[in-house]
Amino acid sequence: FEAFDRGLDIDQAFGEVYQTTPEDLDRGFEVYARKIIADLRIEPRWSDAAAERVRSGLSRERPRPDAGAAKLAAWAEAWCTVAWHAWQDHKKIDAQEALRVIQAVDPQPPRAQFLRGEIALKEGDREKARAIWGAALATTEDFRARVAMGVLAHDADENEQAEKHFLA
Repeated sequence: FEAFDRGLDIDQAFGEVYQTTPEDLDRGFEVYARKIIADLRIEPRWSDAAAERVRSGLSRERPRPDAGAAKLAAWAEAWCTVAWHAWQDHKKIDAQEALRVIQAVDPQPPRAQFLRGEIALKEGDREKARAIWGAALATTEDFRARVAMGVLAHDADENEQAEKHFLA
């Protein structure tokens, strides 16, 4: 602040005080922040623009079997993104419809299961949510689902289970 009080602009102040530029500080902070959250697994908020990029050209038809497993997985993940975006926009029916498109995919993508758990919880079916999330968490992590499982376990007076989820 003293540098600003002396009339220096932001570039001059950063150069004098931190021996760097604001841009270099931003880049360094980004590296630091990405390292801190590298292991955090959580569904991002999907903007309309990002969801539309995924949705454009996305077929409702499952890829042919000869297209390969990677193509099928990418198609299912894209539909998960469409479903999550709808859910985040409070469009439950659209989210459920997107999930229906991929319902025959086996195994189900964990992101689809995490969303199904969210929907079950919103509908008041705590046990269904716990069952869905438990199965999905056996294959991968999701911060929201893990915390919700901890809260549900705590509410059921299953404190050891709650602690396990909160510490996972």
